[in-house]
Amino acid sequence: MKEEVLVQKRQASKSINNLENNRAQREFDWIARIKSKAFLVLLFQIVGNNPPVLLDIVKNLCDLTLPLDKMGICKTNSGVVGFCGLLSSILSILALMHPALKLKA
Repeated sequence: MKEEVLVQKRQASKSINNLENNRAQREFDWIARIKSKAFLVLLFQIVGNNPPVLLDIVKNLCDLTLPLDKMGICKTNSGVVGFCGLLSSILSILALMHPALKLKA
């Protein structure tokens, strides 16, 4: 009889702990979602107000495809790698032609 009561108390305490853990996880997820949305809004505002930053971000993302492909982290075909290289080169030439699009150090 006492063992059954002990087992029931353990189960009740486990369910309470699970509820508390689930609540904490939901709160963390909610906060993380809000922070990520705020980050994206801030990023879009910065990029919208600074075309050179957007140009530099796109060039860097294009330049990142070749090493990621060669290391096997992100497998793509050679057409994607070639297109990204071409786009990066065109954007670099565009930045050279228009000094206003050059990222200031």
